[in-house]
Amino acid sequence: MGRKAIRKKSPDGFVRVTIPEELAVKIDELIESSGGMYTSRAEVIREALRLFFQIHKSS
Repeated sequence: MGRKAIRKKSPDGFVRVTIPEELAVKIDELIESSGGMYTSRAEVIREALRLFFQIHKSS
């Protein structure tokens, strides 16, 4: 089921992930329609993950 996570130390302290192009396009559309609320893909994904973990923390 899925691929095994590869954990590498990054000199800048960040982890990179890949996403399908169709999700990247949807994120870009959200950024454009957000009226400045979001300015980057990273910002959108961080917020989405925060919400995801809030929901699953209380389950």
